[in-house]
Amino acid sequence: MNTPSKKTLPPWVWAIIGLVVIGITLALFFTRRFPEPGPSMLYDVSAYEVVEEQLVIYKESQRIALPLEEAYGVTINQENQFLIVGDSLLIVLDNEGNEISRRALEPAPRCVEAAPDGSLYISAMAQIMVLPSAEGEVSLWEALDDNTWITSLAASENFVYAADSGNARVLQYDKSGTLLREIGGKNDVERPKQFIVPSPYFDVAIDTMDSLWIANPGRLGVENYRHDGSLTSTWYHPGMAIDTFTGCCNPAHFTFKANNALVTMEKGINRVKVFDAVHEFQGVVATPKYLNEGWTPTGETLELAPIRDLAVDRQDRIVVLHGPLHCLLIFEEIDQGA
Repeated sequence: MNTPSKKTLPPWVWAIIGLVVIGITLALFFTRRFPEPGPSMLYDVSAYEVVEEQLVIYKESQRIALPLEEAYGVTINQENQFLIVGDSLLIVLDNEGNEISRRALEPAPRCVEAAPDGSLYISAMAQIMVLPSAEGEVSLWEALDDNTWITSLAASENFVYAADSGNARVLQYDKSGTLLREIGGKNDVERPKQFIVPSPYFDVAIDTMDSLWIANPGRLGVENYRHDGSLTSTWYHPGMAIDTFTGCCNPAHFTFKANNALVTMEKGINRVKVFDAVHEFQGVVATPKYLNEGWTPTGETLELAPIRDLAVDRQDRIVVLHGPLHCLLIFEEIDQGA
């Protein structure tokens, strides 16, 4: 009995069929219109950037242009002069913005603090420079490990504090540069993981009562410490409202006015606000619309926010260092009776 032979298509026919299938698949892929994501899937914070006019209680009274491509830090000394670091320089300006001096610094400086005795402390990622004055001789304290990224400095009469975002810790030094203790890092036995620092925004400041405050950006608030490193109190204020802190790591910068009012700067939704001495919301210094001028976000992971630093001068004016505009923005409180 003969078995009928199976007829198969020639290879060239299969090749044509394969090409047709691939072509149809590609055509469907590139021409199909997928529905737009629903409103809940869109990243749009524009509604939260709107600030009611009556909440803005400060106005810009002065704008000082800076001769720097990249400015990183500002502080005010006892003579009410502005000291700014950036572009591997330290620049000193008088209160009207006139340049008094400039000098090159190596390693490249990232933040600066003027101590009550007039000395300057300047960080360069993993090292601290000390100057008796802006024109004085530079001395270097011992360099720290490669993970260190010092993002803020604060100085009291007796101590210097360095906020290290790389290791989520604050280092306390005496004035000679001797390391006294580590607050929150792996060598802090009581609180080794006290601070949540998702990005290189980690600030520290001394208030008008000589009390130490440290931002806890991952918990969206600030913490108060004694000079022996013990925790006094915490204030976390997360949320999306104008009087709260939003995002992953805020406040990004903070400082204090003469009446111990807390001045905060947020990134993500870029704004500057003021809370009174017991942390009741007072109002807005600068709105997102105002601060976003001259700034276009690139979406890079470690992109710098437009506001690089905050300070308060001896006239109790709020000083905002704006990176993209290459200037200091000076704000004064609006006279509500005017």
